[in-house]
Amino acid sequence: MSVRHSVLLVDENAQARRHMVAILRGVFAQVYEAEDYESALCLFSKHRPDMVITAIKEYPAVLEFIGRICGQEPAAVIVALIEARVPAAKLIGSVNAGVTGFLRKPATLNDLRALSARLLSGAELRRHVLFPAGSVSNGAVDLVIRTEGHAVNELLRIISGMLAGVVDGAQLAKLFLAIDESVRNAYEHGNLGLTSEQKLSLCEEETLESYLQEKEQTPALRAKQIRVQFACSKDEVSCVIEDEGDGFDWRQSALPAGENGELMPALGGRGLALIRHAFDSVEFNEKGNKITLRKRLAGG
Repeated sequence: MSVRHSVLLVDENAQARRHMVAILRGVFAQVYEAEDYESALCLFSKHRPDMVITAIKEYPAVLEFIGRICGQEPAAVIVALIEARVPAAKLIGSVNAGVTGFLRKPATLNDLRALSARLLSGAELRRHVLFPAGSVSNGAVDLVIRTEGHAVNELLRIISGMLAGVVDGAQLAKLFLAIDESVRNAYEHGNLGLTSEQKLSLCEEETLESYLQEKEQTPALRAKQIRVQFACSKDEVSCVIEDEGDGFDWRQSALPAGENGELMPALGGRGLALIRHAFDSVEFNEKGNKITLRKRLAGG
């Protein structure tokens, strides 16, 4: 991630804020901090940081804050700081409001680097607009790519450009991030066979990118294909993603719930929860190497 990026941190807890600022300065060129939402809104309006990180303790006031940020910048990259366990309603509510990622407390430098790189990369892809909002009435692509990180990025760039012609704002960010998550799962976990535990370890060691690049050079893995069938219209967005990996047990991938509807935000489970929340219908084939996403649009 380029050092040119900036971030705004919002947390009423001064001690927690100092801890996070120290970590953020290891990733971002400019760090702005605020202890309340009004101050944060002023800083956002003045500096337009690339990312906003906010604690979600003051619920539902934080939802209004997130909504106002998205009102100023529909494609804003907003990360919610969450405790080890968080009520399901808060997780879903924050996604509805415009949150595009989660960071578990206490955050580490490696956690932040991995998350920031993915979200800011996704934001850059969403800015690649092939068609102005509302200009696409019907479009479809059926692409088959090799297992290469570069091919994955280019495929996502095409999908982002088409999607922007149908939806915009927070809905664009939500749908695109769900598709991004699904395609990268096919690349990393499907065809390259990376486990969630391995990914977590590689992120902590800051070696994930180099590991994937080395792994995809293996002829047998590189030859594996990812097929993506994407279609969009004024009525519906759909995406079918299929890899040639061993699949996974999608029935066991739900986030574990506690007595009060609390969710443990595990790496893989959280991603699938966000995919399921972005789309009306999420279906897997029996093997678990093919996912079908469908979203009905307003007016459709």
